[in-house]
Amino acid sequence: MKPEFRAYDQPDFTHQDLDDRGPQQNVLLTTPDFFDVIDVKNVYMEGSVIDRKLARRQWQQLRDTYEELYKRGLIRGLFVEPGAEGLEDMVFCCNPIYSWVVDGVRCVVLSHMRYPSRQREVEYHRVFCERQGFKIIELEGSGLFEGGGDAIPHPYKRLIWGGYGHRSDRFMYDEIALKLKTPVICLELVSPYFYHLDTCFSPLDDDTVLICPEAFSEAGLNVIHQMFKTVYNIPKEDVKSTFSLNFDAVFNESGTEKAAVIQKSESVVIDILKKEGYEVIQIETGEYMKSGGSVFCMKTVMD
Repeated sequence: MKPEFRAYDQPDFTHQDLDDRGPQQNVLLTTPDFFDVIDVKNVYMEGSVIDRKLARRQWQQLRDTYEELYKRGLIRGLFVEPGAEGLEDMVFCCNPIYSWVVDGVRCVVLSHMRYPSRQREVEYHRVFCERQGFKIIELEGSGLFEGGGDAIPHPYKRLIWGGYGHRSDRFMYDEIALKLKTPVICLELVSPYFYHLDTCFSPLDDDTVLICPEAFSEAGLNVIHQMFKTVYNIPKEDVKSTFSLNFDAVFNESGTEKAAVIQKSESVVIDILKKEGYEVIQIETGEYMKSGGSVFCMKTVMD
């Protein structure tokens, strides 16, 4: 029996009950023209000083990487949106929106961001997405929801994993599930080091996921092990110091070629990705890690 369009803490369905979903492979980047750390929104930002010239070079490497992936057919398209003055975190474009296809229509959900400076990013993204032909979905609930930072799609299936506890509220996922016509499995985040789901949870396929166990409640860990056959547990210090679970995995339409873009490091995640058949592309995002993000945070997927 197919699951209802609602949020689940304990799913009563399996992969076989879910509708299939094609790959999300259009990527959006936002330029880092005004990127900086001017306050503390997470534990990584404490005492951070940004070298803006170096940050620009690192972002350009990220853009060059996605342009090469586009040429190779591993992503379908690449959008670049200019950053706005006064919005120092706008380069982390994963958070202000969430893209999904509903009844064949490309849609974008507008986020409800926790911090006022980030709330102002949402309108810029709304205008940009409208110009690209996306249907805009505005949430009616008064709670928090921080887009692709906390809403992670399950590979190949119409299922969303929803993180909550720091930047998104659990009750918002019931509305999101209804409007996107997709069930959501909710996972509570319990560590300040993993304030978004994309910092600690990286599914590779129907059966395989990489996680940092310390990020989740016991109930959440039980659900993850229920839904995935293979769960790679990545040590907390590895994930904190390298943002190793904030990688981006892409693949061509036929699934014959796949690559992962990840922060350059000695993380065990790199060996796991190679074992799982991924070409690993290591880039440097150190200036952005000072602000609490890496590759996955710096891009968003546009269906």
